[in-house]
Amino acid sequence: SARPLEDGTAPPDLPPADGPATALGDATAEAFDPFAASGRDVAAILLLTDGCNNTSETIAPRKLATLMGSRGVPIHTVAVGSETPVGALRSLRVRQLSAPDEVDAFHRLPVTAYVESIGLTSRDVRVICKFDDEEVAARVVSVAGGRERTVVRFVHVPLHSGFHRLTVSAEVVGGRPRGLVGETRAGKLVHVRDRGIRILYVESRFRYESKYIAQALAAGERFTIDRRVLLGPDSAGRLALSGRMDDWLPYHAIVLGDVPASFFTQGQLEIIRKLVGDYGKGLCMIGGARAFGAGGWARTPVADVLGIDMSASSEQIDGEVEVVPTGDGEASEIMRIGEDDEDPASAWAKLRKLPGANRLGGLKPAAVVLAETPDGSPLIVAQRYGKGRSLAIAFDTTWRWVLSPDQTASYQKRFWRQVGLYLAAPKGNVWITTDKTSYDFDRLVRRGEGVEVRAGVEDSAGRPLPHAEMNVTLTSPDGRVTPVELQSAETMRRGKLRTPPGPGLYRLKVVAAPAAGEEALEAEHQFEVLRRDLEALEVLADHELLRRISAESNGRHVTIDGLRELLRDLRTTAEPRTETVVMRHDLAETMRWYVVVLLIALLCAEWIVRKRKGLV
Repeated sequence: SARPLEDGTAPPDLPPADGPATALGDATAEAFDPFAASGRDVAAILLLTDGCNNTSETIAPRKLATLMGSRGVPIHTVAVGSETPVGALRSLRVRQLSAPDEVDAFHRLPVTAYVESIGLTSRDVRVICKFDDEEVAARVVSVAGGRERTVVRFVHVPLHSGFHRLTVSAEVVGGRPRGLVGETRAGKLVHVRDRGIRILYVESRFRYESKYIAQALAAGERFTIDRRVLLGPDSAGRLALSGRMDDWLPYHAIVLGDVPASFFTQGQLEIIRKLVGDYGKGLCMIGGARAFGAGGWARTPVADVLGIDMSASSEQIDGEVEVVPTGDGEASEIMRIGEDDEDPASAWAKLRKLPGANRLGGLKPAAVVLAETPDGSPLIVAQRYGKGRSLAIAFDTTWRWVLSPDQTASYQKRFWRQVGLYLAAPKGNVWITTDKTSYDFDRLVRRGEGVEVRAGVEDSAGRPLPHAEMNVTLTSPDGRVTPVELQSAETMRRGKLRTPPGPGLYRLKVVAAPAAGEEALEAEHQFEVLRRDLEALEVLADHELLRRISAESNGRHVTIDGLRELLRDLRTTAEPRTETVVMRHDLAETMRWYVVVLLIALLCAEWIVRKRKGLV
């Protein structure tokens, strides 16, 4: 039990040392607060530690030192342990990994790693950054001193949406030294979001049409355009196309300009067909001298995707071409290029006639003609193919509408944006996320906190639907599924999960429909709960932090060998002392003489009265 204080009262109860980490600022504040709350003056704080502070939940050590110094309470620090490598100690650690929890696909993901080495003087260390199991960057750093902390930065551009494991590891070049200790790997979960519409636009030469189509699509906030120009069958360099399906999957739609089929490999042509049929992507082929049947597309897998017979679509329409919406076209969003209340036929009638087009023939049973010439030759043909959809557009000179004196540039932009939306076939969006993707289990337990969850539903135009019905469930690492209740909050739903029962990977799933009767959409989110041994990260003492704490609080810093002397000095300065102070005042010097005489007369009168009353 604690000894009573000098006034005989019991000292306040101090919290026991407990937990998997060291929080010098928090612990010191918790020890000080009960004394301050009881009204007692604290002469000083004695802090005996190795200085290894690896967490701060309430107040950082140096900030506390400044606060105590302003209150006249010095913190005397007593350092234990060694702050320099001793003997054959060798250590290599990735102390910290910093990266955003979320990033948009095709955007930069900055990664910062803090690597500490001890006892590896004149050795090279290779720091490796991996995204899932793929090495995306590496850097070699040279160690100059016995103890070094190096900041290593990487930048990665993720292409695929979903949840990915980001890992940074370190290794000694030339082999692992004997006796090397330390955690050489750090990782975290990164959510790559896919909220835009990415279109791959392939041409065989640079021309006006591709330029103005790309400008029209890029002007829309949701579109990202990747333009490739194939100069031949063996195109190489940054404009070349991949033969791997994974490199094509990030695109929502593909637009093929005036490019022949021979510029693609057989594998690439099969990929395009599968993207539309199996993965629900969109495909559009526009007119040109080497498009459709004239470009050799009739004997390729792509011929199955479009709603026309490629072998019957090899000729050109000579002369001026007027684009006229059909009945199906007027009911389609693709052909609504005017203002909201403008009739599609009237809007298209304002556009200049085009100088020729491809002649499309042999319509398939599922094909829908959206536009044609006045004499009935198809110009825009749509078709659903498998899970996706396609468009065959016979003309390739819509850039003339942009440069027309009739001010029809907005019609051209709106037409190609509607084409992009049709190909990508957005069905609305449902999303769910947490405030972080990684949580420390012990911190959640100590604070009694939960995981904050947000979810929402949007229509195909991106407008939030806060009152849409949604069902949210949580799957624990052991496979147990529990329902999650979220509350409405303006444009979304919000809620907080209970403290997770243990470390592991957790999955949130939401199922919702943008509107009644529409197909239900679903989304998934993942977060991980980790239990990290923060104490194992430190092998050397941090006496520099203790020096700063004592200096900023006007205290003293000593090593463990100087503890006896420090206690003796503190006891000496704390011993009580008694001093007698005698103060004399000469009334004659500070008062006038008649005031002194009057005062004496009053005292005499008071004595006489008391004498007569028998009080003296």
